[in-house]
Amino acid sequence: RYKIILFLDAFCLSDKEKSVIDHSLKKDGKTILWFYAPGYIGKLTQSASYISELTGMDVLPYDGNDTKAIAFGEKYGFDTRYDTMFYASGGEVLGRYEHDGRAALVRKDCGDFVSVYSALGNLPGAVLRQIAKDAGVFLYNEEDNPVYVNSLCVGVCAQRDGEVSLRLPKATKVKDAFSETIYPVKDGKLSLALRAGVLKLFV
Repeated sequence: RYKIILFLDAFCLSDKEKSVIDHSLKKDGKTILWFYAPGYIGKLTQSASYISELTGMDVLPYDGNDTKAIAFGEKYGFDTRYDTMFYASGGEVLGRYEHDGRAALVRKDCGDFVSVYSALGNLPGAVLRQIAKDAGVFLYNEEDNPVYVNSLCVGVCAQRDGEVSLRLPKATKVKDAFSETIYPVKDGKLSLALRAGVLKLFV
């Protein structure tokens, strides 16, 4: 059902949790996006080798001074350097530390699943969207406008003044849930001129 799964702060995982991940999530071509230090804390010790075992790629201690990385033209990362930081080796490099160039965002095809490891947090929306798009996730909007979707409705909040577009390939028209205004969907696309902060909900 899910094409991409994110582990934001899974620093300490039990053997049972690791088993669930290995047998229930690492399959069917899913993409798993790991942040910073997944599985780093073991029962008695902490080790980058635990991250490597979980992610399926070599993750090593980082001794550089960078706290930022660049991926897909976007700069991101931590505001301060942590005592414990990492970089990755092997796989397709998607992003590198800003100055020394070591791999900070790496994707690896592990056969049953695709592993994407980010040594830093705070990935920008544009980077997350690209990773999701490569994983085959359908994107309703390809800008920084928050989108809410369930089986009954779709909503969007404009981040700035201007045109906001939603991809709705199965719809020919939608109705504003509040004003009941009908909007046409042309060629699978709904376009609206909105002011920043305006929320629209369609059914």
